[in-house]
Amino acid sequence: MIRISRLTVLVVAVWACFPAFGVNIAGGTGTGNTTGIDNATGLAVPGWDYVGTPKRANGTDIVGAMVYLGEGWVLTANHVGTPATVVFGGVPYTVDSTTRQQLNNPDIFVPGIPNFGQTKTDLALMKLTGTSANWPALETLNIASSRTQIGTEVVMIGNGQNRATTLTKYDGAWRTLPASSTEYVYSGFTLGSGYSHRWGTNVVNGSPYVTQIGDGGPWVLGFTTMFEEGVSVNEAQAAPGDSGGGVFALDGTLVGIMIAVMPLEGQPNSYSAIYGSQTYIADVSWYLPQIFAIAPELRPVPEPATLATLLATSIFVVLRKRRR
Repeated sequence: MIRISRLTVLVVAVWACFPAFGVNIAGGTGTGNTTGIDNATGLAVPGWDYVGTPKRANGTDIVGAMVYLGEGWVLTANHVGTPATVVFGGVPYTVDSTTRQQLNNPDIFVPGIPNFGQTKTDLALMKLTGTSANWPALETLNIASSRTQIGTEVVMIGNGQNRATTLTKYDGAWRTLPASSTEYVYSGFTLGSGYSHRWGTNVVNGSPYVTQIGDGGPWVLGFTTMFEEGVSVNEAQAAPGDSGGGVFALDGTLVGIMIAVMPLEGQPNSYSAIYGSQTYIADVSWYLPQIFAIAPELRPVPEPATLATLLATSIFVVLRKRRR
């Protein structure tokens, strides 16, 4: 059994209790970053095509997002539920509800949480119906196999509601101040109108964390990001409803799934993206062995050179044994 030495237990609100909102970005009016191209660099946004929108049987959106792993498999936050379809690249794909499995936490020792390895986590894996001809034309996603470290730059992609176009300022008692005020304690963005598929960036500021989602809810092993002022125009903070959205390393590797947010103490509106608030993200590397056990076809195929080396090593071991 693995022992985790650094533990921080945080209680956060269940996102499924909130309406669908989206990734909020700091720059400009907050309406940018809605395509798969970074306009500043002209480069493709890592993971953009792999994040989809779940829908009910009547075609209306479900709160949250889903990530396409490849070979017909999709991953999301468990509390997002089971959609009838999920849309990738504007195309709806039918979900096979009979394949849905809620993931378990790994068998590690966590102080204060008895039998942690026997608890469920807030992640669910399910498959689309049909065969490869019926699935998104995307390569199998590379999934992180090692823990995401503090300082890692990430891209966060989700769906949902736009933020307000102007900054709101507050005093220490959370009273709203005039926009022209130069003396304020807190600042951030309330929510505006309309919904968008949007990306933003951030840097991991806490890892590893063990987080309980809601009072009595599932435990999640993961990491955090913090919404900070003046860092980048793409600085991102998830909001309630981004559950299931993907978090990617800059090379396109899936490192996490957005699960929940933690507002500041005393914040009058938990929906607001206030500077200093945090996003809680499930670290998929903890759950990778279980994902591969359920969907072995997602395992990476060794490159020819690597495979040749493995075969040569195997032959060498056999020859050594025969000589004994």
